[in-house]
Amino acid sequence: MSSRDQAIETLRAIPDPVLPDLPFEVVPFRPEHAEGLARLFLTIYGEAYPIDAYYIPDAIRAEQERGNVCSMVAVLEDGSIAGHMALYHSSAPFKGLLECGMGMIHPHYRSSFMLFFLFKELIEGPAKEVPALYGEAVCDTIATQHLSSLYGFMETGIELDLLPDKGEGRVSCLYQSRESGTVQRIVHEPAGLEDALAFFMDGYEPKRVTVSADAGLVAPATDATVEYFEFAGVLRVSVVRPGMDFMDYVRAMEEDASRSRKGCVNIQWFLNLGGPECGAAAEILLGLGCFPVGFIPRWFDDDGLLLQKLTVEPEWERLQLYSDRAKGILNRLRGFYPK
Repeated sequence: MSSRDQAIETLRAIPDPVLPDLPFEVVPFRPEHAEGLARLFLTIYGEAYPIDAYYIPDAIRAEQERGNVCSMVAVLEDGSIAGHMALYHSSAPFKGLLECGMGMIHPHYRSSFMLFFLFKELIEGPAKEVPALYGEAVCDTIATQHLSSLYGFMETGIELDLLPDKGEGRVSCLYQSRESGTVQRIVHEPAGLEDALAFFMDGYEPKRVTVSADAGLVAPATDATVEYFEFAGVLRVSVVRPGMDFMDYVRAMEEDASRSRKGCVNIQWFLNLGGPECGAAAEILLGLGCFPVGFIPRWFDDDGLLLQKLTVEPEWERLQLYSDRAKGILNRLRGFYPK
């Protein structure tokens, strides 16, 4: 039996300790919260959460001690854990860009303001020290989208069909960003995507300086990081610098996704807009059926452009979106989607 299975078996032997209608306090995570937090993950996700560590109290403590995760928890009067939200480093090559997420509220408290207070304490506390933040708000509810907009996060794209639904189908995520500072970064615009980028970046602060991405591919080999999220069927490729082999590189990734990764339904390509060769890379991806879905501030420290390739047409009608801007992005993506 794996350590994950053992941990889940131990957690299942403990009756759910969370009682309804108790006062709560939002506080930074402390080591003694680990058991209650692991039990909350089991309550919310069952055995489906893809990261083993969050079922294992010692692993939760280790992640917090290493600084990989910075959590706020909602502690009830009797000491049990009923809510959670965190800052953490996820997929971005730039270590200064943190994701704000893992928001969970016990079913007994979903009609309370617990999520608001968790978000507030996180953003007004440890997030002040972070140069750039982003969130991937699920589009089967508007709660997190609304909260993020209240605290200065701006919608810059939609990751279509990113996650499997609990029942059938897939759920998209609204990409929302915010950053500190006033530096005007340079964005290289690939030919043919100028209007798309202008739309995604409209109103985002600090404003960017745009120049043409008109250089060819000169590096001998593509420099990229690759992640495969088996539970979601998503292959995520962050292209730090495309090389002269980029066409072959993309085809090899697609072949691997279709042959070796049988559950892969979504390929995400993050292109580094900090270098002029991104234009040549974008031309290749567009020619192979990818389409733009968002502007990704600070993904590489330089900004990124996200393109996707899906095996089936997105479930457009399932998206629940809070803001007019998000709805406008969705309408644009319908137009970008290859017919």
